Amino acid sequence: MQTQARTTVGLTQLADHTQAPKLADTFKVVTKIQPKYTWLDHLAGVFCINIHKHKKMEEKEEYVQPDIVLGSSGDDLPNPFIRPVYVQSTRKNTSRSHALSMPAKCTIDSGNMQGNIVSRHFVLDILEFSEANFCELTEEEKQGGRTVTGELFVPEGAIYLDWYHENSTRVFRSMRFLVSPHAHCDLIIGARSIIKDKLLGVPNFNVGGVTVYTPPAADRKKHTEERMTLLATWRKLNNDVKNDISRIRKLKEALKVEDDEVKKEEIETLEKRLIEPKKELLITTKTIEVYDAKHLIHPNVTAANKDKIVDELETELEGMDGYKGTKRVKQVPNGTGSSSVDTKKPEAKKAMPTRQKPRTGAL
Repeated sequence: MQTQARTTVGLTQLADHTQAPKLADTFKVVTKIQPKYTWLDHLAGVFCINIHKHKKMEEKEEYVQPDIVLGSSGDDLPNPFIRPVYVQSTRKNTSRSHALSMPAKCTIDSGNMQGNIVSRHFVLDILEFSEANFCELTEEEKQGGRTVTGELFVPEGAIYLDWYHENSTRVFRSMRFLVSPHAHCDLIIGARSIIKDKLLGVPNFNVGGVTVYTPPAADRKKHTEERMTLLATWRKLNNDVKNDISRIRKLKEALKVEDDEVKKEEIETLEKRLIEPKKELLITTKTIEVYDAKHLIHPNVTAANKDKIVDELETELEGMDGYKGTKRVKQVPNGTGSSSVDTKKPEAKKAMPTRQKPRTGAL
């Protein structure tokens, strides 16, 4: 019987910007594989012949995430506020048809009111921009600010960058960053951008752990043709996205073994191709969720809470990036300054009293 024994050798930081990122800390694990024994070996053992000394144990090295080695106790999990992202650089691919995106560690800092920050080292050495790309600072930015340790932070300039998270459907274009002289981090997203762009929820960083709705299976006896069509579209999109993500993961694993420009270009092409299908998948999922809520197919919807949940889901659907469907027209009551139509009937004109003719006749 083949047995395996795992030994943790050490902790390795994958912070190299030249390789496709798995930027979280990983453990190097050596797996010792016991040799296989045939029935002839067992027969030799019956006659006290030592076969074991002629067989050698195999060793297999691999890099795994900390929660696989230590177990997900909570403290061992990756920090949800330090995430891997990609930033567009000035570098071109071999065919020079498009710019390459470079991996970076992005810190989400809700206590940072100074603005978004990028290190000078990352801008000049990794992205290969020049100081000529720096923009003028505003009067407020020139004053700088204090860090939590009391140190004065004065940016050297500002620059506009395009970046995206690998699990997101959005690409943030021309986001303003202050250039820091310190190389303590690659990117820091400040409180203003967190609120403005709603970065902590789906479909961006998903820090809150919001789960995406999984539609119940189709039932031809109970469900309409409309839902069957929606579910078929959802399944196709879901499979296509899963296949591309799986392909990207395999290519990144291969890059750990050997650096290959062709694989890097294929990864970038697949990641760009995934942007629109991910949007469509999320919109289709939310559309099915709205339908299921309206028809009480949704497992969390009852007749009592149906109206409230449907309204919330439709609001979420209409606010999704890439949604092109018709939006509801909300009725606004009068007296709020809106151009609502007055539905009151005009008052009828009062009839003028008729003059009475003087009586004629004998007194």
